[in-house]
Amino acid sequence: MGFALARLQWEENRDALVLAISCSGSLVASFGVAIVCVLALRAMAEWNDVAPLRSRRKQ
Repeated sequence: MGFALARLQWEENRDALVLAISCSGSLVASFGVAIVCVLALRAMAEWNDVAPLRSRRKQ
């Protein structure tokens, strides 16, 4: 889809440039998704550590 969108902006004879830009954009996006996943997993691990303490305090 990114390749098709980029191809609309440039001429058809620049397929190599469009492919390179599409691949680099995909790498940047995947890096951002990886950061968000790591932060979410760390938050879940911290929450799991704190949740048993709260349940012990209520008893």
